[in-house]
Amino acid sequence: RMAQENNPTLAAAIARKDAAYASQWQAGRYPNPVIGYHSMAMGNHGTSGQQGGFVRQQIITGGKLDLDQAIAARHTSEREFQLDMQRQRVLTDVRILFYNSAISARRLELTRDLVRMSDELVTSTRHLLNNRQASENALLQSEITSEETKLLLDSATDQNIESWRRLTSLVGAPSLPFTPLDAAALETDLPIYTWEEARSLVLDHHPQLEAARQRVERSSIIIEREKRTPIPDIDLMVSIRHINPTDSDTA
Repeated sequence: RMAQENNPTLAAAIARKDAAYASQWQAGRYPNPVIGYHSMAMGNHGTSGQQGGFVRQQIITGGKLDLDQAIAARHTSEREFQLDMQRQRVLTDVRILFYNSAISARRLELTRDLVRMSDELVTSTRHLLNNRQASENALLQSEITSEETKLLLDSATDQNIESWRRLTSLVGAPSLPFTPLDAAALETDLPIYTWEEARSLVLDHHPQLEAARQRVERSSIIIEREKRTPIPDIDLMVSIRHINPTDSDTA
């Protein structure tokens, strides 16, 4: 939930999808009408000449607007699948880093136990040495093992901090204080898929493939749209003016 609310790549994908929707709406509309004022022959016979206004509208013919909107609709669908694809990527990364962080915490816990047992071994070996039941080499070996486990503890601590920082950065909350994670999912049995089942899931539902299919359909429509480009459009203009020297109106 935090990743879906804060991850910037999702916000960018949503913005691209919204822009595609707006472009789809605009693609099926006629160009804006032009309304203007014009004057000619000012000063003729000491008058203001010809004064008037006009309205102009371009009419797109040949069904080109419908094709433009169909092209934009495929682009919108592609953006939707790309958003879904990015959402799945983010969620997958969150799951991976969540489990990595949970595993790091478990590793740190076990390493602490190992350090405790190593220290106890050193204490026991020293006690045995004092009672002449162990050699100095045995004590030295136990001390070496204890130092090695402490190095492992330092490494496990660093890995735990690193995994937590990577997780909080991904969900867009880098200042989130360290919080224990529920690692119960680590013990859950994973579903088992056959090759054919996995292949079918990918080919039938993968958003990246769906986005590619939308691009193919969009390209086909673009070809049809280009074929209709030579069909001429229609420009309509109505102009009305008053001719002051003759006090008459013309259109």
